[in-house]
Amino acid sequence: IDVGLQKMLVILRVPLKALQKRQGALTLEDCDCCGCFIRETWRGEHVADALEATFDVVGVPLAVLKDQGSELGKAIKILKKSDRKERYQKMASLVDVGHFAACALKSWSQLQRHMDSFLKLVSSARTSLSLHHLSFLKPPALRVKGRFLSLTRLAKWAQTIVPLLHDQTTFKTEPNFLKLQPLLRRLGGYRFFLIRFCETCQAVEAFLKHCKTHGINQQHAKDALKLLEVLPSSHVVRKTLETWTKRTLNTHCRLGIGQTPLPVSTDILESLFGKFKYIRQRSSGKVDFNRTIL
Repeated sequence: IDVGLQKMLVILRVPLKALQKRQGALTLEDCDCCGCFIRETWRGEHVADALEATFDVVGVPLAVLKDQGSELGKAIKILKKSDRKERYQKMASLVDVGHFAACALKSWSQLQRHMDSFLKLVSSARTSLSLHHLSFLKPPALRVKGRFLSLTRLAKWAQTIVPLLHDQTTFKTEPNFLKLQPLLRRLGGYRFFLIRFCETCQAVEAFLKHCKTHGINQQHAKDALKLLEVLPSSHVVRKTLETWTKRTLNTHCRLGIGQTPLPVSTDILESLFGKFKYIRQRSSGKVDFNRTIL
């Protein structure tokens, strides 16, 4: 988390049986903050030192859950090659399912020749509808860094808009919708692409929801893979997510934890960041900020 000119490394730990206890997706109530460090820059070596200092106090975890960030991945490798490597050999490294799915969508989208032009059309549509009384119909914003994490939201918007491509009665009875005609006319050229796009994003969203809510064990992995069967067996996204599921399930089996589900989402970290940013934005002075730090 950026704090002024420095960055704060926050380490959260989650009990292994938290998913069974909650019977749903993890929240911040299921976490303990066991480490908090501040530096101007963070590299893999610095993260490794912070993790080792934390593990000396709270013990070595069963697994470390990480996103696609290189610093944490490098830190885990450093610990497993250090002088105390025997201590960390059994510690598993898990990849967050949300970021992995985003990478799968990115790989798939690069194979779609209509994707770039479609995203440009969506961007111009958002701009043209922003100051219009039909602004509630504008597409969702796509963050540059998290674009492929937001594609499922864009697919939901497309599902709402696609029926209007064939519905001419709306324009006859609602003159205010006339401004949408040029946009819908251009979207009409993407009709078949939108069908594949929505189908892919729906499957990914259902898969993510199941994994984030239930975690991964033998039964939950089987149920999650069934949700991907709506996609062709040769689909890039399906094959990538099946690879992730099998790899994570192998890790689950090696840990020897029976059928206890393994958490596979870092959404609680994103939630922590979101709460911090919200409090920082509404803060009117140093008093509130100091209270936040405490």
